[in-house]
Amino acid sequence: MVSTNTLCKEILNVKNAVIEDCIIFDDADGVKHIRIKARPTKTHENDCPFCHKPCPVYDKHSSKTRTWRGLDWGGIIVEVECQTHRINCPEHGIYVAEVPWAYPGSGFTKDFDLQVAWFASYLPRSTTSSLVNMEMYKKSRFHLCVYQATPEPFCHDEL
Repeated sequence: MVSTNTLCKEILNVKNAVIEDCIIFDDADGVKHIRIKARPTKTHENDCPFCHKPCPVYDKHSSKTRTWRGLDWGGIIVEVECQTHRINCPEHGIYVAEVPWAYPGSGFTKDFDLQVAWFASYLPRSTTSSLVNMEMYKKSRFHLCVYQATPEPFCHDEL
């Protein structure tokens, strides 16, 4: 039998995370959501999102809760919630500490960004947005951002 912790890590496709809680709920429209409360492991909680090196904390006490949208799981919308804080990287400056499931500055998980980028490289925007259950304007930047972050899987002339 698989534990909830292991199942949530598999849904998010991450290794360096601790799953603190998992809540399933219906929103006002009756759509099911699974909200996974997670955090980076202690050894990675203060990593720079660009160089991935541990950095000094800038403002741990002013941390706020952020939510990232993940890939739907069997028709259930997946969200990841984490309390974030900023770090002071000697090389890059002050940024929000890295979370292992998302690219820097993204409100979506890495797998979500990669899937939308793949769809956007082959399908019209209207088809892509309906497949991932989003409005067009929200996803229009995905394929370029993901292409710049991880060019190997998306080296297509269309981009």
